[in-house]
This record gives sequence, C-alpha cells and structure tokens, in this order.
Amino acid sequence: VALHSTVETAVRFTAPKHHLFPSNAVVEISTRDCNKCMYLSSLNSGTQYYIRARTKNVRGWSEYSDVVSHIPMGIPSAPTNIRLNAISGDCLEVVFDPPHYGEPFKSYLIQWDYNESFDSAEGVSASCNSGRYGNCVLSQFLRPPPYTYEICNLLSSESYHVRVAARNAVRTQSIHPDGGPKDNTKWSTIVSKMTSYQVPDPPMALDIKVLGRTGAQILFDWPKRNGGSQISRFLVHYDTSEDFSSAIELIFESTQPEKLAESGGKYIFDFAPTDPPLIPGSKYFLKMSAMNTIGTGVFSKTKSFVPSGPPDPPIFSSLSTLEFSKSPITEATVSWMTPASTGGNPIDGYFVEWWTSGKSPEVQVVRLLYTSPLSATTFTLSFSPNPTIKKETSNLPWNASPDLVRRELLNLGWDESRDSLLLSDVKVMRSTLANGYLWTVTYGDNPDRQLNDGDQVCLVGSVTSNGDLGTPSITVSTIRDGQRPQGLNEIQYLQIIGTGTLSGFYRIKFLGSEWTNYIPVHADAEYVKQALEQLTTIGEVHVVQNDSLDPIFTGTGPNVVHHFEVHFVGNPGNVESMIVDSYHISSTNHDATVIVHDGNNELDAFNTKESAAVPGELPLHYGKSELLDSNSRTYQISGLLTGTEYFVAVSARNSKHGVSKRAYPSQASIIPPVQEPGTPQNVRLAVNSGYSDSLVAHFDPPKSTGGDAILLYRVELDPSPSFDNPIVQDIECPPSNRKTEWEIMTFVEGDGVINGGSFRLELEVDGFISVTSDIPYDAVALSSNETGVTQYLAPRFSTSSSSDILSTIPPTNIENVVFPGDRLRFSGQTESMEYYEVMSVTSISAILNKPFDGNDGAQALTTRHYGGRGSPLSSRVHCNFNEDLCPKSSESRSGSMQSKIENLSLAVQK
Repeated sequence: VALHSTVETAVRFTAPKHHLFPSNAVVEISTRDCNKCMYLSSLNSGTQYYIRARTKNVRGWSEYSDVVSHIPMGIPSAPTNIRLNAISGDCLEVVFDPPHYGEPFKSYLIQWDYNESFDSAEGVSASCNSGRYGNCVLSQFLRPPPYTYEICNLLSSESYHVRVAARNAVRTQSIHPDGGPKDNTKWSTIVSKMTSYQVPDPPMALDIKVLGRTGAQILFDWPKRNGGSQISRFLVHYDTSEDFSSAIELIFESTQPEKLAESGGKYIFDFAPTDPPLIPGSKYFLKMSAMNTIGTGVFSKTKSFVPSGPPDPPIFSSLSTLEFSKSPITEATVSWMTPASTGGNPIDGYFVEWWTSGKSPEVQVVRLLYTSPLSATTFTLSFSPNPTIKKETSNLPWNASPDLVRRELLNLGWDESRDSLLLSDVKVMRSTLANGYLWTVTYGDNPDRQLNDGDQVCLVGSVTSNGDLGTPSITVSTIRDGQRPQGLNEIQYLQIIGTGTLSGFYRIKFLGSEWTNYIPVHADAEYVKQALEQLTTIGEVHVVQNDSLDPIFTGTGPNVVHHFEVHFVGNPGNVESMIVDSYHISSTNHDATVIVHDGNNELDAFNTKESAAVPGELPLHYGKSELLDSNSRTYQISGLLTGTEYFVAVSARNSKHGVSKRAYPSQASIIPPVQEPGTPQNVRLAVNSGYSDSLVAHFDPPKSTGGDAILLYRVELDPSPSFDNPIVQDIECPPSNRKTEWEIMTFVEGDGVINGGSFRLELEVDGFISVTSDIPYDAVALSSNETGVTQYLAPRFSTSSSSDILSTIPPTNIENVVFPGDRLRFSGQTESMEYYEVMSVTSISAILNKPFDGNDGAQALTTRHYGGRGSPLSSRVHCNFNEDLCPKSSESRSGSMQSKIENLSLAVQK
C-alpha cells in the first residue's frame, strides 16, 4: 500500500480481530520485503563500516564491487546530567549535557509544563514563548557543553516540570498503536523546580588597572542575572591575604559604575578607599558580589593588584667640583640618597641631567634661485608666530640688501592703532649664489632680549616674476633651531570635543608606552596628570585646564568641551605627540572625539601657525647619563666647559611607572673654576743672528690653559739665575687685544638746540677713507636699539582734543626737557602707536606738529621715543637707499651708530 497523500502524519496500520478461516490464520502488516538487498545485523551503532560485494556462477567468482561505507545510526539517547535552577520569580534555567549516543546532533527539544504529564507541552499551541508550558527546538550551540536554556514568562512560586531530548538525522517513529507515547523519542529524566526570586549572579570578567599609589580602576561585566530583583549595590572584599582572613568590605551603589561604550558590555569604576587607604607596594586580593532585595550573591573570581606609581625624587646630597687642578677642571660630582618612597615598585636606576643657562639663536635661510638674470622680480616674507596673526613684508626686490630685508622683518606687525611686536631682534646676512641669493636670518642673538629666543616659526617666502623669464623660486628652511635659556617645556593641547551630552572614557599613550587607565570624559586636570604620570615613558607633567579659552587663540576647532594644556616637565626637548584612543566616548549628537595638538611650529594651508601648542626645547649643552645602577649614589659629570655655570638634576626610576620628579640641589648650580695656566713648554734661547746685543727666546704653549684663553706670555731675562733684576717683556695674545673706543658728540655753540638733520663720519683704515651714509642727529647707539628706545618724561603734560598746544600742570619750564624734533606719545591718545612731533618749545608749553586726538586734560604718562618701527617710509630701522622702500629721506633719519659704521664693510668687520 503506497500512501500518496495524508491529512495528518501517517502512523502504522493496525488490524482489528479478523474473520478468516482457518481460525489460526493471521494478518501481517510490515514494510516492503527486502528485494535484492540484505539486512546486516548486530553492528555497532556509530561505527563506520566498509562494504563490497561480488557474484558467483559455475565458472567462479567475479571481481569485487567498489567499496562503499556507512554508519549505522539510531535516534539519540537521552541527554545527561539535566539540572533545573530557579533564577528569578518568573524564570527557570535548564542545564544539560549531550547524550552518550547519536552524534552528530542536529538540535535539542526542550519541553516544560506545569503538569507532569506534559499534555499542554505536547499540544499544538506549545512554542518557545507560550508561557507556562512550551515546546522549543534549539539548533545553534556556540559554546561547548553543558548547554543552558532560560525558560521565562512563568508564574511566580509555581512548580514546573522540564525534560530534554536530542535530535539527529534519524527520524523518530510512532511505535505504540494506541498513540502513547507519541513516538520513540528518548527523553531525559524529568526535573522539577518552583520559580522563586534569587540573589544576583556575581560580576564577571573582573579586571583591575592601577590608578596610582592609593587607587585602582575596576572593570567587570555586569552580572548575567539579577535574580528577578534589580541590583541595588555591589560589595567589594579586599585584603592583603589571599584567604581574606582580614578582609575589608566596601559597599557602593549600583549607579556608580559607568558602562564602557563599545566594550562588549563592560562597566568601570574607580576604587580608592580612604579608611584605611591602600598601601603602595602591597599586594591586594579583591573580589566582588552583587546585592538585591533578596540578599548578597556569591563572589566573583579573585583578582590581585599592587597599588603603585612613580617613585619620589631622590634626596639630593651634594654637588661639587674641584677647586684646584693642574689641568682644566671639566668635571663635577653629584651625590644623592634614596627616595623617601619607591612608589610601590623597586627602584631600578637613576638618571642625572645637566645643562647651562646659555642660549643658541635660531638660524633660517631664504634662497631665491633663477635660471636666467632677473630685473623686475620681487618677493615677500610672511611670519605667523601664533594662530591669530600672520604678517607679510612689503614687496622686496629680488636682490634686496640684507639691511632692507632686516628692516622689513622688524617692521612686521606695526600699526599706528595696534602694534603687534613680532620680531625685535634679527640679524640678516646675504650671500651670492651662482644662480641666486641666500639670506641668512638669525633670531634672538641679543643677550638683553627674550622675544625671539628659542625655536621660531619658519618664515614663508612668496615670489612674483613681474614678467621676468628667469623662473624665479623661493624657499625658506631652518638650519638651526633656537634654544632659549634653560630650554622650554613642550606644551601639547588635549581637547575633548562634541555637542550635546558627552559620556564615556578615553585613553592616552606616549612614546610606545602602554595605555593609561580609562580617563572619564569629564575628568579634571589632576586626574589627567595622574593618569599620564603612571606611564613608563612620561616623567613629571603639569596639566592646566581652561575650558573657557576661546579656540581662536589656540588655533583649534569649535565645540571644545574641555581644554587641557599638558606641560612636559620631565621630558625635555621636542617630544612626540600623545596618542589618544577615543573609541569609548560618545555624545547624544554622535560627534564626540578627543584630539591632541602636538607642540610644533607647523603651518596650515594658509601659512598660519596651526595651533598655539608649543614645541619643547632642550637647554643649551644638555646632557643626560645612561640609566645608572639602582645602587648608585654618586655620579661624575665629565666634559663640562670650564668657567660655565651648570645646573644639575637627579631623578629615580622604577620599571612599572617610569621616572620621578627631578631633584635639584640646594646649591642651584655649579661653575667648574678656571685655573692658572700651566708653565710654557720647551723654553730655549738662541743667538739673534746679525745682532750682537740680543737673543731670541723660543717657547711652546703650556700643556694646560687652565680652562680659558691665554691672555699674555711674560718673558723675563736676567744675567743672574736668581733673577734679581730681570728684564720683563709681556707678549699679549689676541684675546686681550685692546679695543679702540671713540666718543662721538654733536653740539651747537651758544644757546641753540639741534632739532633735526644728519651727519656723516669718515673712517680711515690702512690709508683708505670710508664715509658712512647719513646718520640722524638723534640716532640710537646700537642696532638692537633701532626698534625703539623709550624715555619717560617727568613733567605732567596736558592736552586738548583738536589742539596742537601741549601745556604743563602745574606750569613747569620744559625748555631743557622737551626739544623741537622730539617724538612724543601720550597715555590718553586714541591711536596708541602714533607719534606727535614737537615743533617748538616756549617755557611752559610746546607746539605739536598736528592737533591732538585723544582724552582731554592731564596725561598720566608721556614718553619720548628714539628710533622705532613703522611703515616703510616712517620706520627708523636702519636701511640703505632703495627707491621704493628706503628713499634718501628715510635713510637719513633711520639707523643706529652701530649699523652706520658696520655698513663700512671694507673698513670694519664688527
């Protein structure tokens, strides 16, 4: 009988009592007889068998057929080790292991019912979500056994019965004619349990990161189950004993841990008990449990940690050098004692650093090159010391003289209403190349000024051919970075940026270090400082927070929530940028991020300084020892310059958190002393040929100069070896050459006053006469004074708007105080950098060259000015004649005595 269609699942045919004759006849119902096949019995289930066949006739046996294989299988045996747990008031969890027989398994069938007969679970309405009863097939198992399944949406305090069966490729069969049991499924043992509320599961995947000497950061996965009642608190047990025999408890609210975004569900909180505080260097064991209204759950697995940080600085003992020596003294000895605290990890060594207070000027070179001669080409130079300002020179001729380039650079930023002093001290030299010119610009070479000391932003050149065919090009490069006295700590900007509500954590690493602990997005400067100083590659840092700072002044973007300035005190020089991991922060507008602005002098696409972050500078003659042994207590610094002041610092290091703060001696610095020079060597006498009354003395320099240049040699001659009355001759060396000094004074006979004009000087050298260009009557002395010298005037002056009369309060005779030609400024004038020139003086008042514009009445401050920056026509900075930028009128009233004389290059070197 072949069934082609059935309404429901077909079951085995049965036959009622028959009426066949004879009465012992039977009705047999079976599957189709095996035709051209055979049954192989008594095989081992699950074992692979290989089969082949052959035939035989009267002539003998055939060859074997191809080998085929198969595995005899049956339905799986029952799952084993079945357990049922109450996990909340409406959920149960069934746990089981696979059956012993029937692999590979395709799925598991789980049934539950409030009735032990499983009548409802066997019904058509039973499913995975049918509540008090269910019939659910599980086909995916990603984890190794034992397998678990949660049965939820149950009633509280009701008993439920659960059983589990496995399925493989062999279909179950209906074997009972009366329909019960339904088929030959091999069910597990039935387990029963009543639903009830439970204590929470323990926190999982506990991890601890050290925050410092007295704290740690704890990360964990939230408990898998809360027992049916909300987790309200967490309990932390910690102890220095692994058996927790003297454990301390700390309870905190469940709202304190914050979820770490994009971390797979981790939570994080800072653990820093205060009563008692953690002891640096002690090993602590810690475990956690969760709490709800039912009670306290079991503890998590135990984790250990050692609170620690960088060590304290060493205790400075002494800094010394020799007082006397036959050789130049180029060494100093520093000694110290161990730090008061190792920070919780053993000291593994010490560093010694030394440096001088000198400075080294920055040097940049401007190259203008061409392929054929030029005539009309011009160029400009721009300078941008910070993101808020960029100034550009006037168009300079392609072959501009060095003094003209210097003048334009010094005038950058000048304005009558607001003078931005960008450059106060530069020197310019020009060299001729085969196909162009090279200008060498030196910054900050003046010991009395600091504005342009240190590492400077590079100039930017722009060239315009103006019809020339020589393909002119211009480049600017730095050939020596400047170093200011004592160097400069690098400053990097750390900014948290976003809109809306920000949350989460970020991390930082530096110079290949490990990551810091997770830093909350709203952490303060002290928290950031502590996190950074935990890194092995960072020494001491100062962190300044200024969230209200206008981004315009820092050169950074908008939407800055937190702005930190990180000063690298313990990492001298220009250091690499910090690296930030901002993956775990977010904002309600999905735009949160953390960025770092490196301390450098990079320019943006508009040739403006990218940010106000500051590159670090090493001090001049900076030196550092290798890592000294942890048992070292003294170190000899060698190779010092005799007569030069040196500063010294010592720091300790542990391998876990890097270098301590520096320790400085109570004696701030030391100077290896200059010694007396040694005795001249190989002194000998010889006849002075052709002279009967003289001898020639020969000698070699001494083995030691004492650490300084030899100023003179003294030769003594006496007929007696006791040198009772020697003839003495001193031979002066170049370092002691006497400099020629001249005093130049202008005056007028009688009661007249010099109130304008210029003069020239003639200088004769080796028979050749050189003449200076025009020197202004009130010229400043030094080239460094050309940017302006200010003199404060004692009388109290009074002005009136729109009037050119300058009076005094109380009336004071000013004829010997103010003179015609003086250039004055007043504290109350509208344009702060505008000059008012005195035209005439009569007793208690004076006449100005134009009506005053500003506050009426007495002026709090009045100043007289010599030299000074200005426009190409008004500037008093030295220049030689140029038709456009330095006409004769400008040349004659600009410059200093030094510049005018040094301009005689054939006669004067310096």
